[in-house]
Formats: sequence, structure tokens, C-alpha cells
Amino acid sequence: MKNRVSYCLPALGLLLLFTGCQTPPPPATPAEVWQAACRDRDFSQLKDLKLLTLQDAQRIAANNNPDYLAAFQAVNAARMAYYQSLAAYSPEIGLNFNLNDGLAENVQRRNPPELIAPRDNRFTTQTTLRGSWLLFDGLARELNALAARSDYRRTAALRDNVYRLLMRATAYAFYDVLLAIEEERIARSDIEFQQSNLKQAQSRYQSGHISKSDLLNFKILLNRAQCSLVIARNHYQLAVYALAALMGYPQGTLPNTLQFPPIDDQVDKLVLGIDLYLEQALNARPDLEALREARQIADYRRSGKVSAFFPVITLYGEAGYGTTAHNYGGYVVEHRAWNTPSVDYGVNADWQLFTGFARYNALRQYEYLAAEAGFQLDNATLLAINEVRAAHENLQTQAELAEYYRETLNWVFEQRQLINVEYWAGNVTITRLNEAQYELISAESDLAIVQVELKKAAAQLTAAVNGRLEGFEPVDRRLNTGLPLDEVLDKLEEQFQYREKINDETPVEFH
Repeated sequence: MKNRVSYCLPALGLLLLFTGCQTPPPPATPAEVWQAACRDRDFSQLKDLKLLTLQDAQRIAANNNPDYLAAFQAVNAARMAYYQSLAAYSPEIGLNFNLNDGLAENVQRRNPPELIAPRDNRFTTQTTLRGSWLLFDGLARELNALAARSDYRRTAALRDNVYRLLMRATAYAFYDVLLAIEEERIARSDIEFQQSNLKQAQSRYQSGHISKSDLLNFKILLNRAQCSLVIARNHYQLAVYALAALMGYPQGTLPNTLQFPPIDDQVDKLVLGIDLYLEQALNARPDLEALREARQIADYRRSGKVSAFFPVITLYGEAGYGTTAHNYGGYVVEHRAWNTPSVDYGVNADWQLFTGFARYNALRQYEYLAAEAGFQLDNATLLAINEVRAAHENLQTQAELAEYYRETLNWVFEQRQLINVEYWAGNVTITRLNEAQYELISAESDLAIVQVELKKAAAQLTAAVNGRLEGFEPVDRRLNTGLPLDEVLDKLEEQFQYREKINDETPVEFH
């Protein structure tokens, strides 16, 4: 007995050392978390880029954006959950080992019963190998596996939807940067014009050809142009902050050497009718696919509640081997030992006949949940249709406006040049010159805005119909494991299929 105790004490000490005596490390501070994020997301992906295009920004966003990376991990988790559901088809095997040592001292007893020994030490071991295999449970495990597979597809569709929205948001932020750059160019052009006029006005004022009010007019307009430049720079910094955040850079900045392409109004013309865009959206949008899978999951759960009305049949078996060493004192024989092998197997059937209508009410509950999921899908479909129509109309409108604004800008610029010459020739008033310059600035701003809105409308329509984007490979939502079980589940899915049949057509490409 003392030897056994001497063996157990060191083991107990080691257990306490590695469990209760360890001090967990202190949690990281917000500053440390931010510094680690900055180290993990440096500008290495931008080091070879001199000109940042929209495609580059979207590619980096897909690699760095935390929301998209989190959605990607959610897909992996859902896939593992599906694999877990397949374990219900395999037998469960367990091994148990038990060791027990019991010591009783009865020496101090007065007038003990005859069958109680003064000293009693019983040392036993029991090793048991058990296994069970579910034979039938009313298709509950099949429906659970189908629900887990649909949940994987739903999570994969949500990941694709995060990508879709991320690409749209990145495009919006990118074009905001281009608009701010154009605003700054317009402000600088206005500054140059006002500086040129102010220099000429100072010379003519000193010679007495113009009044002081005209001189002050150019000073005032020059200051206003400087203010516009400051505002444009502010818009640029804010736009860069938003773009950098979407690209996954916690600092909120981009390298100062990085250049952006000039803004233009070149987009693909709408060669397809609205009906084809609507069909593309209903077929390809991942948010609708996720809701269809959610409704399918609700259907599987509802059908699974019917399984509770069936019996559960299980095949089981158990093999064990026990040893006993019995030592005691006060008798002629003071030691006994024996072994007890055992085998047990059979079939168990469990059938719940009445549970207070709990199973019936659970079935009704999931019928309502399935109906709720259907209405949510209907509502999302209406919103998607409205989004496609709005984007389609917006793109047409902005394309028409861009043509008018570009033509108007050419005329306004020519007009401003003529009026500027006529003013210094004394043929028009300074008020008319101010109006001509204001109209030029407004025309330039209007064209820049409509060009950006045209690009955003194209990005909006691309996202609304989930058009194919360069470098985007959608997740394969079929998730076949290569096992024969897949074919069984596919056939069962056809029997329990409630969702709409969606045509697998090639999605529309946008550039």
C-alpha cells in the first residue's frame, strides 16, 4: 500500500504543477493588438505598384479585409460541421479502464461481526471495450446531414456576398479618391486663372486703367479658389482613409508615392435588356442563394421533427475484463484473486409513445420557421429586383448626362476664354467674367461628378446582378467528400427538395 501511495504522490504533484499553478498570460492591450495588425498588414502588396488601379485595390481588399477573411473562416467552420454530421453513420467505439484500491481497518472495533476482517484491502481493475451502431432513427441523421450540408452552402453564399459587397464598397471608395483628385485639379486651375488675372489687374490698377474694386475682386476669387483647394485636399484624405480601411490597412493611409489613374467615363454600354439583368440577379446573387439555403435548412429541420415519432434502434456490444486482488487479515486464508471476463451484445429499441404533445408542437414550430424563411426570401427577392432596376436606370441616366456635360464643358471653356479676352479689352464687365469663370468651374465639377457617378452606377449594377469579377473564384458549394454516402444524400436531397430550381447560366461579365 505504501508503494502505491509513493507512486501516486509525484504524479499528483505534476498534475497540480501543470494545472492549478500556471498563471495565464495577461490579455493584450488595444495598442498591442493595433500594432500587431499593422505588422501583419504592411504595404508589401503595394511595393511594386506605381499606379493603383481599381482591380489592384479590389484584389488587395480580398486578401486583407478582416470581414472577408472572417467570412472565409466561417465557411471552413461550416464545412467541419458538415463532416461532424456524417459521423452519425459510423459506429461509436469506446474504451474504459478503471482502477480501484479500497482499504478498511477494523482493528479498533469492539465486538465486530464475525464476517468483518480486522484488515481488508481490495485492489480491482476493469477494462471495457464497448461499441454501438445506430441502425434506424426515422431518418433524423440523414436530415441532420442534409441540413449541415445546406448550412455549408449558406455560409459559402454569405462569404460570396461579403465579397460582392466588398468589391462594390471598394469601387465606391476608389472613385471617391478619383473625384477628390479631380476637385483638386479644378481648384488649382482656378487658382492659376485668378493669379494670372490678379497679376494683370495689379499692373492696370497702378496705371489707372481699372478701379480698385476690380483688383479686390480677383483677390477675393483667388482666396476662394485657395479654400476650394483646401477642401479638395480634405476630401482626398478622407477618401484615402476609407479606401485604405477597405483594403485592410489599419493605419488608414497609403504610400505617398502611389498614383491613381485619371478619371474617365468609359464603361460598357447596356446591350442587354432589364429582364436579362433581373434573371441574372435572381440566378447568381449569393445573398438570395443564402436565403434559399436557409429556407431549405428550415424544411430539413421540420422534416426532422417527424423522425421523433419513430423508434430508435441501436445495435450494441461490450467486452470487458476485470481483475480482483483481495487481501485481508485475521483468517487462515488472507489472500484471494480472480479474473472476470465478460461479453454482452444485443439490439436496443426505444420508442417514445407520448411526450405531452411536445413533438407535435415542435413540428408546428418548425413549420412556422420554414414559412418565415420563405417570406424572408420573398422580401429579399423584391429588394434585389428593385436594386437591379435602380442600378440599371441610374447607369443609363449617368451615361446620357456624361455626354451632355462633356459637350457643355467644351462650350463653356471656349466661352470663358472669349469673355476673358473681351474683359481686358473693355468690352464686358467684370461681373460677366466672374460668371463665365464660375460656369466653367461648375461645368468641370459637374462632369467630374457625373463621371464618378457613372462608374459607381456600373459598380452598383455589377454588384446587383453579381456579375463576374476578375480574379474572383466562387466557393464550390457542392461539397462532395468522395464517399458513397454523397450519392445517398444527393438522392435524399432530391426527395426533400423544396427550394426553387435555379438555372445554371453563365453570369454577365462587366469591365
